[in-house]
Amino acid sequence: MKIVAEINTAKRLEGCTESPVATFLRVVRELKEGEAILLILDDSAFPVKAAEALARKLGLEFERLEKEGDLERCIA
Repeated sequence: MKIVAEINTAKRLEGCTESPVATFLRVVRELKEGEAILLILDDSAFPVKAAEALARKLGLEFERLEKEGDLERCIA
């Protein structure tokens, strides 16, 4: 599996108007077979359970890698 994108909900880029969920959906549409997204999730911006449910509904595998404080790293 090759990670082709990273979504970090702990950092909000200046000028960014897209919600983390919208960003996730946009990136998922561009994924090809064998590609994955690295998610760095802050529960207050995009809860891990919501990301996991959405990923599975879209037919993606979801794996929690590590939790560090309020952030959790996952692959979808």
